[in-house]
Amino acid sequence: MRAREILQEDYADSLESDLNNILVGAKGNGSEALNTNDLVAQLEAMGYSVNIHSILNLLQRNPNVTSATPTVINLQGPQDNQAQASAGAGKDNAAHVSQLAKKASSL
Repeated sequence: MRAREILQEDYADSLESDLNNILVGAKGNGSEALNTNDLVAQLEAMGYSVNIHSILNLLQRNPNVTSATPTVINLQGPQDNQAQASAGAGKDNAAHVSQLAKKASSL
């Protein structure tokens, strides 16, 4: 039973990581929006069992996404990143660095 829980956690972590990589790649290529069906197709091609509705929850929690609907995913633009950075300037950077280190070590 414990093995099943570990596998499910690994699957969810991998899915979230790969989803984030796709979104960051799209932003890096200058995209401001993605077709939700295309994203689902990309994740299915990577071996994930997802559909539009199952992916919407992950998209709504993703910091690279400003809004997500069953048809389109709007990505954060450079101006959104600057506003978010200035708003979070007073936050504890040590906690943020710790989170990044944990994510990097799990890869």
